[in-house]
Amino acid sequence: MPRATTACLLLPFVLLIFPAYSFEKAARVPTGVSVVENWEPSQHLYVRGDLGIPAETLDRLEQWLDTNGPYWTIVLTQDSSDETYRDASGINYRRVDAVEHALVKGLQARTKFGELRNSETEQLNGALFIIYLKER
Repeated sequence: MPRATTACLLLPFVLLIFPAYSFEKAARVPTGVSVVENWEPSQHLYVRGDLGIPAETLDRLEQWLDTNGPYWTIVLTQDSSDETYRDASGINYRRVDAVEHALVKGLQARTKFGELRNSETEQLNGALFIIYLKER
């Protein structure tokens, strides 16, 4: 079974176990690349497109992440077929490569993602997860 399918199958069960912890909602983004422009330290879940998962379920996942994954950034998307990204050195990327380069390079360079620290240990602790439901 592909990893994305497994994640989607497990997501509803995880969400049933954990109650809502805050009033935050999953952030909707037009592209995976645009997460860099929309990133906020208190926002953990970014959703691109219609995943077939109810908004309330995605919101509960965001709320769960507030407590259990405060240093995580998760991007859920169907695919990356129309994604493009040009890095600072002028190299163009498309599709999955565009999203991955934009987020890995862009979040570090253009946001405070690279400064996220564990409140107990003070160690750098930002984690990025990108899940494509129809790719790889």
